[in-house]
Amino acid sequence: VLLQMLHNLNLRVIEVDAGPEGYVDVEKLTALFRRRAVQAFLTIGNVNNPLGKSIPNEQKAYIARQADENDVVIVEDDIFGDTAFGERRPFPMRAFSPNAILCSGFSKTVAPGIRIGWVHSVNYMRKIASLKYTSTMGTSTLSQAAIAELLRSGGYDAHLRKLRRELAGQIQQMRQSLLREFPPGTRVSEPEGGYVLWVEMPHRALNVRALFLKARNAGIGIAPGHIFATDDRYDHCFRLNAGFGWNEEVEQAIRQLAQWCRESLLEAKEE
Repeated sequence: VLLQMLHNLNLRVIEVDAGPEGYVDVEKLTALFRRRAVQAFLTIGNVNNPLGKSIPNEQKAYIARQADENDVVIVEDDIFGDTAFGERRPFPMRAFSPNAILCSGFSKTVAPGIRIGWVHSVNYMRKIASLKYTSTMGTSTLSQAAIAELLRSGGYDAHLRKLRRELAGQIQQMRQSLLREFPPGTRVSEPEGGYVLWVEMPHRALNVRALFLKARNAGIGIAPGHIFATDDRYDHCFRLNAGFGWNEEVEQAIRQLAQWCRESLLEAKEE
């Protein structure tokens, strides 16, 4: 969705690959800053999508410092930060630079239908408020009041403690099933929070665009890899959502996906 939005705004996008640790390649990123090749850095610094990894604090501080020195605006989507599995919630990039624009919301933690978000910026608040007003006019007062009471009463913190435990268990169950059912060579991410898994299928397996169509016709939801890039580099990958819980129906869906993958590999071997 973000790539589509940027395209519709006629903005030039430079993608920076993730390093082996699963978060943005910091040296490649900051080299762009120093060359003044970009004006803004859009990031999910905590529990990124789709790998579920967080940038360590030392690297966040370095990125923030380089951004400030080279007049690069950091726009941070921290929507998954509250779902981190660790004992302490990871710091946002905003903790390391007052110039970062910090965005978050409650649709990933309370309910998808709660379309309540927030944004804070030292330098751009008036402009952001103006854009908000001209684009949506306002937000449901009832939804905002419900979230405010949840925060005030401490109910949100209690909810998060339970949610993190449940999501960690669901992620682990789905990951074990994927590794068990899919053919050797399949790689599955190990997220540090959130509720999605990134699956990288083995060489010569079924093209994920074709797998997506098969899955959709069978009522199985996957996010094909090509929506996460501007090219076809992830056509052997897809994302799965573990947030709906774990049951026999979900396990059967994974078996079906794995069967299609095995059949594809067998056909490729016979050719």
